[in-house]
Amino acid sequence: MKKVSFHRALALVSWMVGISNLTACYGPSQNFPVGSELWLKSNPEWSLIEKTGTLERKSVLVAVLDGGFDYNHPRLAKHLVPFVAPPESGRNYGIGFDLLSGDLDFFPHFSVLDPESGVDGSETMMIRDHGSHVAGLVTLKNERIGLLPIRVLPLPMDRLGDATVGEMMENPETKVKFTILAVEQVGKGVRLACQHGAQVLNLSLGIDYSNVGSEEARARIEAVVASDLISPIRNLCQNSLLVAAAGNESREMLSQNQTLPATLSEANILSVGALNSKGQMAYFSNQGKFVDVFMRGADIKSAVPEADAALPMDAVKKLSGTSMASPLAAHVAARVLIEAPMLSPLEVRALILNTADLKELQTERVPAPDGTSYAEGEVAPLPDGLPEKRMGLVVNPPRAIRAAAEISRAFRAGISTEQTHALRNRYLVAPFEHGNSPF
Repeated sequence: MKKVSFHRALALVSWMVGISNLTACYGPSQNFPVGSELWLKSNPEWSLIEKTGTLERKSVLVAVLDGGFDYNHPRLAKHLVPFVAPPESGRNYGIGFDLLSGDLDFFPHFSVLDPESGVDGSETMMIRDHGSHVAGLVTLKNERIGLLPIRVLPLPMDRLGDATVGEMMENPETKVKFTILAVEQVGKGVRLACQHGAQVLNLSLGIDYSNVGSEEARARIEAVVASDLISPIRNLCQNSLLVAAAGNESREMLSQNQTLPATLSEANILSVGALNSKGQMAYFSNQGKFVDVFMRGADIKSAVPEADAALPMDAVKKLSGTSMASPLAAHVAARVLIEAPMLSPLEVRALILNTADLKELQTERVPAPDGTSYAEGEVAPLPDGLPEKRMGLVVNPPRAIRAAAEISRAFRAGISTEQTHALRNRYLVAPFEHGNSPF
C-alpha cells in the first residue's frame, strides 16, 4: 500500500506542539556583519551587487509552517532568507522561527560557521522527512523563491512523556487542551509569517475538532480559533495567500471544524486535494466544498534529510499525501507572483482557479491492506461516503504562469481600460469563494 504522509496523523496529533520536553532545533548564534564575506558565505541565497554595494534577495518569500527542515540540504539551503532579529533575541538576524522551544526562538543559519575560520560546524538536527519534503516542493529549485521556515509541528511526535498519542487522545479533556494548543501554535506561525512579509504560506497540516463531544468544549476551541487563527489571517495577512492541504481523512469536508485551516472560510485561502499518478482523486484525499483545486500528491519525490534517504547521496524519496499537493500549488502561486508581482492574494487565487482544468475526476479505490492483493473478481471499495466521480479543478501550472506573464506585459505596456477590464474578468475574478466550491 502506498506510504501516506503524516498529515492524516496530524489531524489528531498536531495538538502536541510546544511541549517543553522537545529539544529546540537551534545551534550557536552567528554574528557575522551583514554583507561581510563570511556572512555571504553562510547566506548564498543573497548576492552582493558590486556596482552599488547593495544586497539582493529572492523576489517571492514563501513561509513553510511545518516541522522544520534540513536547512543544510542542497535543495533548500540556497533558498533560506534571513531577516533582522529583534534585540531581545540576542541575535543579529535569523532565518525562521521555532515555536516548540519557547517564545520566538530563532533558527540558526543552515550552515553554522566558525566566526574566525569560517569552517562549517553544523550538527545533526532533530528533523524528519515531512518539512524537508514540503519545502523542496515549494521551491522546485526555482532560484527566485525564498523560504521562511516556521516550526509549529512536534518532532519527534510519536511519544509525549509516558503517554502514547492514542492514550492522550482517548481522554476528552486532554484532547481539547492539545487542540487549543495546536491552534495557538499554528496561529503564532501565521502571524509571524505575515509580519515578516511572506507572500505565500504553505500549511501542510490539519487540526480537526469535529469529533469533540461536548458543546462547551467546541465553544472553547472555536473561541481560540477566532482569536488566534482567524484574527491574524484577517488583520495581518491581507498581502498573503494561504495554501492549505485538504487533509488525508478520505472524507467529504462539509464543516469548519474539520482539517483547519483548509476549512476556514477566509477569502485568501486556497485548499488543495491530492491526485494519484493516474489523475484520479487519491483515495486518502478529502473532497467537498472546502477543496478548491487538486494537484498530484501521490508518490512525489522531494528532499529529505540525508540520514533518512534511501540513497543518501540523493537525499530524496517519495511521499504521498495532500501534504505534497499543497506545496506544489504554493510553488505555482509563487511563480505567478514572480511573473506578476502586482497581483493581490485574491487575484493570485482567482488566476489559479481560472487557468485550472475542469475535469470529471474518478475517486481512486482503496488499496488492499498491507500491500496485499484483492481476490480475483473482488472489486476494491471506494472510500466510505465519497462519490465514484465528481467534477473538479486541476491546477495547470504552465497555463497559470503564462497568464501571469500576459497580465504583467499588459501592465507594463499601459494597455487601455477596456483591455484591462477584459483581462481582469478573464483571470482575476474568482469563479467561487473558498468554502463554496460547486464541485
